[in-house]
Amino acid sequence: MSPRILAGKVDTTLSKMRKLHDELNRALRYSPAKDCPYVRSPHDAADLVMYDMSHLEQEQFRILLLNNRNRVLSIETIYTSTLNSALIRIAEVFRPAILRSSAAIVLIHNHPSGDPTPSPEDLSITRTLVEAGRILDIDVLDHIVIGCGCFVSMKERGLGFEGTSSNTVQLN
Repeated sequence: MSPRILAGKVDTTLSKMRKLHDELNRALRYSPAKDCPYVRSPHDAADLVMYDMSHLEQEQFRILLLNNRNRVLSIETIYTSTLNSALIRIAEVFRPAILRSSAAIVLIHNHPSGDPTPSPEDLSITRTLVEAGRILDIDVLDHIVIGCGCFVSMKERGLGFEGTSSNTVQLN
């Protein structure tokens, strides 16, 4: 088989996989609450997006919207970065949570380098969003950084969540 034919088949397979993934995400978004997964730990949150986000070539910022029992209401993509920046506006992060009456959110973004070590910018935005969540009465339960097949929970490492107290639910 020629490289050109093989490349075409691989591209078609990846395209089909992406389409299936998008359909599954849509189904999750509109499923009745009883069918939605719970998020009880950072691992649960990371599992929901690891497959999709660990090999992205651009940084992407998503949030998990959770109800007061930590069931997933939706997974929302907030930003996909350009080469030079991934500016995040507080209003854009919390808008979906407000519209869906979410009790809590989990912040998730990937590092295209594959290394999930949080950067100083990650720490800064986490602190800012945790404080904004306090003001809005929407708990920011964690900030998960996805790498190549691995992740870091910033909350587990105590990064950006200093002195937080939850108004509703917490991840273990």
